[in-house]
Amino acid sequence: HFHRTCKDALIPFGDEVPLQDLAAFAGSLLGNRAASGLFWKELRARWVPLQGRLADAPLMLRRVIEGVGALTTREELEQARAFFAAHQVPAARQAISQTLERLGQDVDLWERIGPAVGAWLRAVAEKR
Repeated sequence: HFHRTCKDALIPFGDEVPLQDLAAFAGSLLGNRAASGLFWKELRARWVPLQGRLADAPLMLRRVIEGVGALTTREELEQARAFFAAHQVPAARQAISQTLERLGQDVDLWERIGPAVGAWLRAVAEKR
């Protein structure tokens, strides 16, 4: 299953996914723990052709950018900040700003409460 998911992470860069489904597909991969790392790496590496494919669909491009908000780690947040600083998208400036702000808040929250949530989950699992 994992290998299939990783292979699927490359699909949005071809014609297999119809344009109208691309943003939802990309968002699903970015939100999938098994595929997000590979897809995030490929998204950055193939950004120019993807942006070209979405040139006539600015709303779809915005949705792909918003999907980056599904990332979860401080490292990914910093990668996203650096990536969008280096790859300006004037038509999606607000989406980038909002996505990075929300991702930053999510990462901050998880860093604060993650250990307590993990401890709680372990305690619940031990009682079963």
